[in-house]
Order: sequence, then structure tokens, then C-alpha cells
Amino acid sequence: MLAHARALLADNDTTTVIQADAADPEAILQHPETRRFIDFDQPYAVLLSAILHHLPDERNPVGVARYIKDQMPPGSYLLVSNFLDDDDPRAKMMEEQMAAKVGTGRFRTWAEQREFFDGLEMVEPGLVYANDWRPDEDTDVNGAWTTFTAGGIGRKPLLTVGSNSSSR
Repeated sequence: MLAHARALLADNDTTTVIQADAADPEAILQHPETRRFIDFDQPYAVLLSAILHHLPDERNPVGVARYIKDQMPPGSYLLVSNFLDDDDPRAKMMEEQMAAKVGTGRFRTWAEQREFFDGLEMVEPGLVYANDWRPDEDTDVNGAWTTFTAGGIGRKPLLTVGSNSSSR
């Protein structure tokens, strides 16, 4: 896949691809290609869409999100979407099937999902079922997967007067 992505992007000077472990955000953010594209002194957004549920608790997905948030300058955004266990008995069954067929796929509770956004100001409508996040007329809000995916966007608060700018 990496070779194919690099071939597709060979003539594109606004996009890049790197190979890294999602559980090692420092390697991702410090990678020369990442640093070439992102001005880390200006607000930016990180999209962790369908990523963290592939990290089991032992690989510390909350720590991954925390490291990323700590590196972001104020005004930056973090999007997280993951499999959700909201006490629907089908969630445990789906989690077992994902583990058996894909090898990963941790369904986390609402409380576990909220941990990814600690310290951020939530953008409305907050952490919700993914299909309820600003749906349009084409969004299926009653589909089979509607209650199995949660998502939200948080914004790192702006510094206030007298704040220490080295809080990153």
C-alpha cells in the first residue's frame, strides 16, 4: 500500500504519506515529511478517524491522543471517531467478530471515548453517534451501524492573557 500511495502522490506537492505506527505519535509528528507539511506553531487539525479503536488498551490509545493534544498549539482541533459500546448487546458480538476477522477493533464506552477529548473544548454537537454529527438529508441516522460509532471534535483552548505559552 505504501508504495502505491507514494506512486499516486509522486507529482503532488501538497500531500504526503509516511509509514509509522499509530501507537507512536511522536514518530509521526517528528517525521521529516510531517514536519515539511505542517507548521507546528500554527493551529492545525488531526483526524483520528477509525484509528484508535484498532489500538488495544495495552497500546495506550488515550496516551496517543494525549501526546497529540500536548503537541498542538492553542486553537488546533482533534477529531476522533471510534467503535462504540453503548450497552447494546450487539456491540460485544461485533467486537468479537472484528477481533476474529480483522484482528483489532475495540468498542469503547461513552466514558472511554470522552477521555480522548480531556482538556479540549468540544465543538457542537459534542461527542455523539457519528451519524448524528451534523447529518444532512443523505445521512442514515437509523442504520445498522448508527449506534456502533461515536465521534466528536475538540478544540484546544486559546491561551488567556498571562498564560504560559510553553504549555504545549
